Amino acid sequence: MPEKSYPAVFKFRGGHVALDFCNTVHWRRRPVYTELLTGYGRLIDWARQAGVLTRAEAVALRRRATREPARAEAARRVAIATRDALHRLLAAQAGGRPPKPADDRCVGQALARAGAHAELRRQGNTYTRRVPAGSFHVVLWRVLLAVVPLLTGPELERVGQCQDPRGCGWLFLDTTKNHSRRWCAMEDCGSLDKARRYYQRKTARSRTTAG
Repeated sequence: MPEKSYPAVFKFRGGHVALDFCNTVHWRRRPVYTELLTGYGRLIDWARQAGVLTRAEAVALRRRATREPARAEAARRVAIATRDALHRLLAAQAGGRPPKPADDRCVGQALARAGAHAELRRQGNTYTRRVPAGSFHVVLWRVLLAVVPLLTGPELERVGQCQDPRGCGWLFLDTTKNHSRRWCAMEDCGSLDKARRYYQRKTARSRTTAG
């Protein structure tokens, strides 16, 4: 699918880091989407804002990317391809459709690679798995480790997709009691849709009166 650049700031409306990662595209459901991760530096920007990287890790990765731009770009492309497969998988879940086998395989293989690079670390009275920041793929791998509990737990049924008819397509974790959330954000897609519906009703009434 075609890409075009977009210099906007990132927004975090998914309620889960993996969903926010999937949402690094604007107008996902349009024929031409808007890519936000247009360079490896942008991937680092997102990861820093999302809390996936520490400041020191981000600085070190930027320096490495300057020295090894081809490897950094290759890692960005892998991250994007995996992100898109994960988005399709989760969007299918949200829509009550079976995911495509190719997307299952892509995400599964990426999860296996992430798991192979994860270390077990003591954190308080428990343990956690974390990928050290020694690879250009660290952002993707950390996101994938974070998505495992979502994919294998009851919250998977609460993954929803924005119903904005303009083609938003962002994913979110629906925490409402009756699973009634329809928008990535009520103050954005939701309010615009309400305004559009109001305008359509008003126009229809005006036409009826004029007739």
